[in-house]
Formats: sequence, structure tokens, C-alpha cells
Amino acid sequence: MCRRNAFAQPEVNNKSVFPVVSNERRENYTYYEDSRYLDSKIQPITMTEYQGLIDSGYSVPDIVNEGTVLMRHPYRPNTLVDSNYTLMAFIQEKFCDYAVILNFLGATNQELDAKITKRQTREISAKGKIKCKTKFSLKGSFNRKTKEKSEVCFKMTIGGKEGRKCDAAEKYAKEVGLADDPFVRMVLTMQKQKPVKKIKVDIVVSKEFEDLIDAAATLSVMGSAFNLEGDFKKKVSTRDEISICQDLTFS
Repeated sequence: MCRRNAFAQPEVNNKSVFPVVSNERRENYTYYEDSRYLDSKIQPITMTEYQGLIDSGYSVPDIVNEGTVLMRHPYRPNTLVDSNYTLMAFIQEKFCDYAVILNFLGATNQELDAKITKRQTREISAKGKIKCKTKFSLKGSFNRKTKEKSEVCFKMTIGGKEGRKCDAAEKYAKEVGLADDPFVRMVLTMQKQKPVKKIKVDIVVSKEFEDLIDAAATLSVMGSAFNLEGDFKKKVSTRDEISICQDLTFS
């Protein structure tokens, strides 16, 4: 089957998680009883189909083999990551993209803290049901100081040049897939219509990443059938909620 034609099908284009499997598994996985418990966002693919994604312009990980679990990047278009892609990598990428957009909007000082506000254990039943048990919660932690080292997981302070370029900010947001991001939309609208000097915002930023991992986690019910990488279950066992506190000053 031609890889390009396979991914032209709407039902595949709507998928987000792609375990790379053998031709035999790709053809026969639906005959396994446990396959009905897979999340609807999952679509097994072969190496040939994976190559078709590369040919159609997707950015992909350096090394992919049978057993690799590929996922669409949580927000960047035409980009695939594998199960080694971490929440921390996601947060760092999003911080950097936010920083570029805010710089275009005239932010002369950006102070951004990422904090783990809740940590849960993700448990997947034999029928693909996901249950999350809270290990700790730091709700409201931005309003009080805590000595827990696990709270702050990423910090960035950036100084920028004066001047507001809303068109450039909108163009960049669209290029990196953040045009519909609630925070980006809010700041863009604010700075275009009624510019402000200071903003302090606390928002949860981990949801789109964790929703993707929730879908991928159901692969555990067919791990042996798909011959997935050995530590896959361990990689999806923790679910973190991360919020960012942004203290911004504009020109």
C-alpha cells in the first residue's frame, strides 16, 4: 500500500498516535479482542507508511524502528515526536515560542516560572480505562511560597526590545501552531486593541501534552501484540499538571 495514499484517508488524518508495527500486525491487529480498547486517536502504521509521512513533509525523530510509538506534536504542525519526548521538552519549546511572540508584542521583560501543581499516577486497566490517582497537589501555589524543590521545574527571564509588531506576532504564532492557543489569543487581542504595561497570568499549559499521552497510554493493553519498546508503560505511568506564572512588562 502506498504510504501517501494511506495517510490521505480522513480517518487516518484525524489520528494522533502511531505505533510503528510490522506489515502483519498492521493488517491483522483489529482481530485481537483487546484492540477495541485502544483510544480512537491511535492508528498503527508500517515503516513504509512512516516513510510516506517523511515524503509528504513531516518533521520526524532521527531514529524510528518497529516498536516506536510516534505522536503528533502537541501543537506544532506536520511534526511527529516519539515516546522519548518529555513534558519538560514540551514546556521548554512552548516557553521559547511564547517568548518570541511576546517579544514581537513589545514585552521588555518576561519572567516565566513553570511549576508542577499536581502529580498523578496514571493506571491503565486491561480494558483501556485510565484512572489517575493524585500523589500530591500544589493548587494555589503561586499565591504562597513553598520549599518543595519539585514545584519549580523551569524558569526563564528574557529582556526584549521596545516596539510592538502585532502582525509579526500573529504570523509566528500561526507558523508554530499557536494561533489558537488561549494565552496567545488573549495577549494578541489585548495588545492590538488596548495595550497594557503589565500582565501577570497563571495558566495550566500541560493539558494538550497529557491528553496526547492519555491516548497513547491505552497502547499498554496491546503492548505485547505490537512489540512496543520495553519501557513504554513506565514512560506513561506519571501524569503531571504544570502551570506557568508569567510576569510581563511591555513597552
